[in-house]
Amino acid sequence: DDDVEHSQKLIHNMHTIQCLTMDPGTVNTKMLLAGWGPCGISVRDANNTYKLATGEEYAFGEEVKSGSYHFGGGASRDAQDQGILKEFWNKLSDCT
Repeated sequence: DDDVEHSQKLIHNMHTIQCLTMDPGTVNTKMLLAGWGPCGISVRDANNTYKLATGEEYAFGEEVKSGSYHFGGGASRDAQDQGILKEFWNKLSDCT
């Protein structure tokens, strides 16, 4: 079962879980079609989120850097700056 396999990979790779970001793009949902018409991709083709979460080349790829951006954009330089990341973490910690 795919869910069991995915869970086993997560458990095995807990120390390597990464933060990957993406823009899913414009998808022709019922709401978009009602308001704007067909200006995006079909729902059937909108599978980038699934690919990013499960694909060997993304979620479990050893060459993929945490903080990277996928599917139509460039990665944020801030995501690779340890000083900015530490400041961000500290602000988040202060809020919780």
